[in-house]
Amino acid sequence: MKRLAIFLSLIIALPLFAFHSDPFPMGVYSYLQNSKSYYVKNKHAIIAAMKDLGYNINVIEIHNSDPNPSELLTLLDEAGIDAILTDKCWRNDPKDSRHYGLVALSTSNYHRFEAEFTSEKAVKPGDNTDHKFWYGNSDTIPRTGRVVKDEKASYSHAWHLNKNNDRAGWAYTDINYRWKDQRNLTIKPYFELRFHNRHLDAKTDTDSLYITYRLKLENIDPRLKESDRLLSIEIYGHEGRDHFGKKMTTVKEGLSQQKDRRHFTLADYKALGSPEGYFDLEYAISYNDLREAGIMSDDLDDNPDTSPHWWWFALRHFAPGLYWHGNSDLTLDYIDFEDQIHRDLRLNPREFKENINDRIRELIDIPGGHIVRYIYTMDEPQQGNLSALNMLREYVDESLPPLATATYDIHSRKFRMAKDQYWYYPQMVRDICQPPVMMPDAYPIVPATRYNPRDGRNFLQNMLDERLLTPYKNAKEYVLESPQREFIPIPQSFGDWNGRQWSSWMLPPLATQKALLFLPLCYAPDGLVYYQLLGTGDGDRGGSVAPIYMEGDGIAKFDKMYDLLKEHNPRILKTGEMLLDWHWLGATNYNVGKNKDLPAPIKYLRLKNDRKGDYAGYIQAGYYENDEGEKLMVLVNRRTDKYLPSKAHPTPATLPMAQYDEHYWEYPAQRLYFTFYVNANNPRLMNMESGEIYEPHKRKLELDIPAGEMLVLKFMQD
Repeated sequence: MKRLAIFLSLIIALPLFAFHSDPFPMGVYSYLQNSKSYYVKNKHAIIAAMKDLGYNINVIEIHNSDPNPSELLTLLDEAGIDAILTDKCWRNDPKDSRHYGLVALSTSNYHRFEAEFTSEKAVKPGDNTDHKFWYGNSDTIPRTGRVVKDEKASYSHAWHLNKNNDRAGWAYTDINYRWKDQRNLTIKPYFELRFHNRHLDAKTDTDSLYITYRLKLENIDPRLKESDRLLSIEIYGHEGRDHFGKKMTTVKEGLSQQKDRRHFTLADYKALGSPEGYFDLEYAISYNDLREAGIMSDDLDDNPDTSPHWWWFALRHFAPGLYWHGNSDLTLDYIDFEDQIHRDLRLNPREFKENINDRIRELIDIPGGHIVRYIYTMDEPQQGNLSALNMLREYVDESLPPLATATYDIHSRKFRMAKDQYWYYPQMVRDICQPPVMMPDAYPIVPATRYNPRDGRNFLQNMLDERLLTPYKNAKEYVLESPQREFIPIPQSFGDWNGRQWSSWMLPPLATQKALLFLPLCYAPDGLVYYQLLGTGDGDRGGSVAPIYMEGDGIAKFDKMYDLLKEHNPRILKTGEMLLDWHWLGATNYNVGKNKDLPAPIKYLRLKNDRKGDYAGYIQAGYYENDEGEKLMVLVNRRTDKYLPSKAHPTPATLPMAQYDEHYWEYPAQRLYFTFYVNANNPRLMNMESGEIYEPHKRKLELDIPAGEMLVLKFMQD
């Protein structure tokens, strides 16, 4: 059983300590820290709120300015709350343990771009629906050449240019997403490539971005002079968020160092020994040059009026342009992209492995450090960060807390690969990174969410299916492939209000919020970590909205949301613990009519259209079986809230929280009609929360389930 496996692993790994969050972590992102004055002043109140809400683990941070991390860890330990530790410390001095903080190290980039991928057209059968091959080469600046088979190439294919058949031109240009978006537009990566800001002073920044072209040159024109150019490199980008705007370039003429040279001449080729097969042509360009050109920026929201990001730089676009002068045959295998931190990690494995483990031990060996259950790496890693996560997992000793982070579900990047097949970011993460702790932060309640079936794909139930339940199902199935993996979803319990409307995410109305808390239990989670605890807005002024919020120098709470969590979190914790003794069989959705895919002794479950609103149905069900063959199901009523529009607020997107009661109407309970098999011997259902037994009359049983509520039923017969 999962509970036994987890218990045994904890005995082996940590024989002297049992976590407060055993056996079922029930947590929240608190972002508690012992550095910023607000958190220092209010840490006791924040910890008290977490304890009151029933959380046994939380995501915390430590920073360079934290004088005493042990103090916060000890306070949490005394409150019976474990930690998911986010080490945001950093020093450039390799002799300082903070040089090996895992957030900074995981905010590093490496990616290989196979040169033969151009468009959604497959290179090998099926790779045009392979999530990890997300990239192509844009025709904004057309390139010349074609795909050829080459068994010596990394993917058995390469991009080839022939001097007798092709005119001089670009062998590689802009990187873009391989498929068109829903508007049939080509989309470029925008800020997906993020870099840790190691040097706050640009004058001391010696870091570079390293571009390696794997290629071979053949049939070189014998008439060339040694100064003649074979290839030229131009690193550039395009302005615009997701479209191709004005071209930006970082190329500088006359760079003297071989690694920085823009032009590759015949003399350069000979200096390498005139290689006959594939060889690496490396080009390095400094971060300062990238920033000067506007390609690398700390203005992550594209708003010069807001503060720059203190932690990250990002590429607004990236194009490793390679120009071919047409006087040889060129075969381009791939282009490697690597930043300074990743390069240091890769080239110095012994140093980093030893010091990373020493850094983690330093943190968990301080008073209170034994409550650190996970080490949190870069939040929501992007494409370029996955290689670093793989490397860091190899470096960290198995006896230390495992690495974990949220997996971002990028719905702004939705691409249709084939019929009924869409590019799915978390699947790419699983394919490349295979994280042992799967933490999908799938938040379905956004400003576009609507509450009427006529609203199509934006209808609440469709949003739940696409943005929440499908990610849960995929993550759970992935976790089942290995007993060492854990499924810890991140339910939404927040919104983001800018003072006039909801931006990015919308605070769920109460019945919907309740359903969001219960729905993960249909998928056998190994724990839960809610996002988030502490908001920066009060529902009127702009900021994030959460159960408690910053009010002046103190904290206040949103009573309705706070009370809802306080009431139901203990139920969720108890049910989550109980389900560890059961094996997950799958999940489904029941709608109006006869639903027959239920285990014995139930023949079918009928849902009727109660005519109490715009629709009926949408009962989510998760199925379980224990070692004795007993069956159990978790039912959640997804029909929750109806929106009542007004002239001032025709959609929920502009509705302030203070007016929720006037505009949201909670649906009445739905009745479940169970019919049992004739030959079932004394069939009945047990409510696993209350212990109540429900016995049918003439093989029929009726149960009500309120909006957003959960029923945990065990199937019984003699």
